[in-house]
Amino acid sequence: MNGWIRVNEFLLEILAKKRELLRSRIEKTGLEEVLARARELWVEHAPAVSKPTRYGAVDGSNNSIEFKGLTFYAVLGYAIGKVGGSVVERSVGDMDILLHSDAGEHVRLLREISEVKVAALLPETELLMVDGSIISLLLRPRPLAAEPRLKYAVEKLWEKAGRDVAHVLWSGLRTQLRATSYFLYDHLVSHQVARDHSLLLSDQVELIVLLEYLEKLLATRILLEQRVIGRGTPGLVFVSKTSRSRDHFTEFENKLNRMLPPDIVIFSYASTKPGFSRPMKATIEEVKGAMPSHGDLAGLIAEFYERLDFILSYVRLVENGPVLMLEIPVDRDVVGEDRYGDVVEHVLRYLNSLAYNGYPYPLIEAHRGSLITRDDIENMAMILGLLPGSTGREVLLEWIS
Repeated sequence: MNGWIRVNEFLLEILAKKRELLRSRIEKTGLEEVLARARELWVEHAPAVSKPTRYGAVDGSNNSIEFKGLTFYAVLGYAIGKVGGSVVERSVGDMDILLHSDAGEHVRLLREISEVKVAALLPETELLMVDGSIISLLLRPRPLAAEPRLKYAVEKLWEKAGRDVAHVLWSGLRTQLRATSYFLYDHLVSHQVARDHSLLLSDQVELIVLLEYLEKLLATRILLEQRVIGRGTPGLVFVSKTSRSRDHFTEFENKLNRMLPPDIVIFSYASTKPGFSRPMKATIEEVKGAMPSHGDLAGLIAEFYERLDFILSYVRLVENGPVLMLEIPVDRDVVGEDRYGDVVEHVLRYLNSLAYNGYPYPLIEAHRGSLITRDDIENMAMILGLLPGSTGREVLLEWIS
C-alpha cells in the first residue's frame, strides 16, 4: 500500500467494522444528561488577574534505550522561577544502567523523585506549579502494589538494613535538600543506603524499589512542609493537561450502561467558557491507606499524609482554551472545605496572569528545560560505547545511527 498513510490491511478491515463503536466512545452523543450535570457544576469565572512577584514551575522527563539484557536511561527534573526580579533555575537528574525487567516503571519512579527534589530546591515563591498529578505521584510502584508484597519487602529491608532505615533516609534527605545547589546528580539517598548494605543483587530489586518509593514519599513530605503545612493560602498546585479521573459522574454509568469519558473530557464538552468546576475533596483514602505504616514508617509517612487534603477542580483559563485539572494540597487543620472555592479562585488569579493560550507559560518553559529527546539518549549511549548493534533490534533495522 503506497501513499502517506501506511496501515496494515487487516487492521484497516478491523477499523472499518469497529469505526462506529470506537467513535461512540469519544463523541457527545447520548451524554446530554451528563453534560447538563457538568454545566451545573461549572462556575463561569471572569479571568481576574493577580500576578505573583515570586513564582516557579517544575517538570521532568525521562528517556531510555533497551539493549540486550539491560536498559540505559536518563531522568531529569527541572525547575525555573522568577524570584526577586531574577530568573532562577534548578536541575536534578541522573543516568544509569538497569539490568532487571520492568525497567520502564522503575525509570518513571526515578524521574518522579527528581521532580520532587528539584521543586524542594527552588527558593520560596508565592506559587509553585508542578506538571502532573500529586495523587499519581503518591501511588505505590507496581512491584509493591499488593499489601503482602509491601509487608514482605519492609520486613526484609529491616532485616538487611536495620529498622531505622527510614530515619536514615529522612536525615539524608533533609540535609541534601537544605543545600542551595543549582544542580544535583547521583543524588539518590536510597541508592547510597542500598550500597551501604549491599542490596545490589538481582533478587533484591524489590528492596531497592521500596527504598526509592520511601525516598519519594519523604522528599514529597519535605516539599509539602515547605509550601503547604500551616498555610491558609497554599503555594503549591499540580497541573495536569490530561487525566483519567472519574470522580464526578460515576452515577450515570449504570444508568446509561456505558463507561463515561474521564471528567476532564466531559467538562471540555460541557462549556467553552473560562471558569472552574466546583471544588471537591479528592477521593484518595485508598492511596493514603496504601502508604507504608509499618513500625516507624507510620509516623514518618502515613500519619503525616493524613494531615492533608487535596482540592480537585477542573479549570479553563480562556474561552475555548484547554481544560486543565488542578490538585491543590492543603493542611486540613487550616483550610476547611468551606474555603475550597476561595483557594481555587486565588490560584486562578495567579494562573491567569501567567497564562499563554490558556496554559501557564512557566510550565511550558519547565517542559522545554526538562525534555530529554530521543536524539539526546541515543547520543549519550553512543558516547558510552553502547552501540546500535547491542539492542537486539538491529535485525529490524531499528536504531541504526
